[in-house]
Amino acid sequence: KTTQYLHICLHRTLEREQWEALGTRLVAWKAGLASVLEFVTSAQKRGNGSSVGEVVQQVTQTGKTVQVDAA
Repeated sequence: KTTQYLHICLHRTLEREQWEALGTRLVAWKAGLASVLEFVTSAQKRGNGSSVGEVVQQVTQTGKTVQVDAA
């Protein structure tokens, strides 16, 4: 069994509107990651055994950000 990789690189020019949309998506992505990190840190402090994998699975299954209880 062999693994083959195909890498494709395309040059693309983005207009201002596309850059703004990309910026908005990246801000949302960053906020989502911060939410996951905050949740994991909070769970670890409470000692309830939530692992990073469990949190990531929860977020990916629901497609929503994780709400963190203030501990």
